[in-house]
Amino acid sequence: MGGKISCMITHDKWVLFGITKSVEAWNIQTGMKLSLQGPSGLVCSMTIKDEMLFAGMGDGRIMAWEFPAKENNLGPVAILSGHERQVISLSVSATRLYSGSLDKTIRVWDLKTLQCVQTLSEHKAAVTSVLCWDQKLLSCSLDKTVKIWSATEAGNLQVMHTHSEEHVSSAHSLYELLYHQFYFLKT
Repeated sequence: MGGKISCMITHDKWVLFGITKSVEAWNIQTGMKLSLQGPSGLVCSMTIKDEMLFAGMGDGRIMAWEFPAKENNLGPVAILSGHERQVISLSVSATRLYSGSLDKTIRVWDLKTLQCVQTLSEHKAAVTSVLCWDQKLLSCSLDKTVKIWSATEAGNLQVMHTHSEEHVSSAHSLYELLYHQFYFLKT
């Protein structure tokens, strides 16, 4: 593979590996291998939406490639800039890409324009994970919180609920919170 594997995802018949200075893809049915070039450092996170692969980088950028690529060694079709530190979590909804970073922010990107439309800076430490779920965004951070975000009438995200570790006596308590917020999880 040529480097240390920092992250991996699957998509259809592909397994993708993020390594230093590239994304490597392997088709498990045909054995075909692709190498997507462009990263100057470590690939920290990846996600795919509508034949577009997004990779969060160690330098704070997000690179985007058409995937599956038609040929090997292709460079990115877009580079999204804005984070000041590593992008360690990515999640996509129907119209948005969400990126969580060690810079304590979540950026919201429009999938059509690939422009940042909102920066969420309510966490007090690195954002370690973002997750789209039932018209909501969940985020967790090294500040020991899980935040549930919801869109306002204007379309911007705002914190609907913050759950801190100090108030969680067990994983069961977190499940109860999610059940009450989303009405369909079973405890």
